[in-house]
Amino acid sequence: MSPSLSLPPDNKEPWSATDNRDSTQAIEARKSLTIWPLDESNTILLNEVAPRNYTNPTQPNDIYDLVAIGAGAGGLVSSKQSARRGAKSAMISDHLAGGDCLNVGCVPSKALIRCGRAAAEARRLSEFGVTVGASGGDQSVSVNFSKVMERMRQIRATIAPADGHEGTSATGAHVYQGRGKFIGPDTIQVSDGSVLKFKKAVIATGGRAALPDVEGLMKAPFTTNAELFNLETLPPRMVILGSGVVALEMAQTFAAFGSEVTVVQRASYLFQSKGGDAEASLAEVASVGAHSKSSRRVGFSSIGLSGNKSKGGGTVSGTWLLSLLIPPCA
Repeated sequence: MSPSLSLPPDNKEPWSATDNRDSTQAIEARKSLTIWPLDESNTILLNEVAPRNYTNPTQPNDIYDLVAIGAGAGGLVSSKQSARRGAKSAMISDHLAGGDCLNVGCVPSKALIRCGRAAAEARRLSEFGVTVGASGGDQSVSVNFSKVMERMRQIRATIAPADGHEGTSATGAHVYQGRGKFIGPDTIQVSDGSVLKFKKAVIATGGRAALPDVEGLMKAPFTTNAELFNLETLPPRMVILGSGVVALEMAQTFAAFGSEVTVVQRASYLFQSKGGDAEASLAEVASVGAHSKSSRRVGFSSIGLSGNKSKGGGTVSGTWLLSLLIPPCA
């Protein structure tokens, strides 16, 4: 059964780009979806993965073979592939379709890493006998952080249709925008009142960054991966709490951009590689200018970080804190 569409909720207009940070749409995007600025690229993204004027199907199937709650990788793959194979499927999206990977994980992080690598390589050009600009002139490398972030948003917007509601609907799956809850052993209700009967359900709600319970954290200017990719100015000094893969990727990248980066970890070593080689990881982080400190207990002030280390004490100051102590679930 093909879904019939209801009127758009509250007759909302599509997302539109604006320079006015206090506009209704800009505030809605920032507070409800943690996305800013509302430029052309982010407008394209949101119109794909969280359209304001989206209309849910008003005539659900009598019973779905599969209903997925969540629109990240798990929900998208299960609902779309089921539909492609002839099953009656539906997906419920409560936030940003594409989940962690598209919006605050794989795609934006790798876009930044690519720029950081370019900056790091540019600083080594003389090793390869390459000179940029006039011979004997200033060979220093500068990074336009605003352009870096603009490029990241453009790449994310280009990829967004692959995870957007329209693309999922095109496979034959029904897409419901809202929050789903179980109201019976074979029944899910969407926040707009739609009731979906199912044979199988997939709970693919993913996870989110968890803030560590440390004294003074809320007084410090901090971010998690959920807000990191909205930054518009480069933090002069960044303290990264945690030493997992994502933390070290961002440490190296922001150091390459020119931030003074310090990684604070609870263990006496950085993340253990598959080969058990922790020393190589430490050397790689140091090679791009990031520093590492070990701390068992950490406390924060508004702009500083102090730690009681296993041997002595120490203080690290920064203008921004990136909390990646407990990484989000994929």
